[in-house]
Amino acid sequence: MDSALCREGPELHMVRTWPERLTDQRLEAEKFLGMTPSKLRQFWVSPGRKSVGNQDFLFDVPTSSMEFRMVATAFRSSSSDASAYGPTAREQWSRMRLSKIQRIENSMQQDGGIQSYYNSVRSSFEAMGLEFVPGVHTRWLFHGSRDTDSI
Repeated sequence: MDSALCREGPELHMVRTWPERLTDQRLEAEKFLGMTPSKLRQFWVSPGRKSVGNQDFLFDVPTSSMEFRMVATAFRSSSSDASAYGPTAREQWSRMRLSKIQRIENSMQQDGGIQSYYNSVRSSFEAMGLEFVPGVHTRWLFHGSRDTDSI
């Protein structure tokens, strides 16, 4: 009912209320890590925070760092709602050992694609008279693969 009566429309109401489905721990971890392209660069260690040529874009996140702990928290955090797969799936997921977290530092991709897309989405919201909210209209996603060339 709330979505149907929302001034901005049901779709936007659903997007704005998605964070309510997340645990406080995940929300805190995501806030620490950042929800804007510039904030996401805060942990970059590449020289001058710029990728050069064909250098390796993958950097190991130290396991003892706060960044590692916050990514692990966000990764392991489940919804505040009960799992459709039952409590066993949630328990198994929380016991999984993370052997490595790597950060992708590709300034050409971020400057040439991600930043311009982010700005375009933000401008579209502002043109419609809607508030653009990082963390609502930007989300954390995870990618895992043994084939690092696919990343």
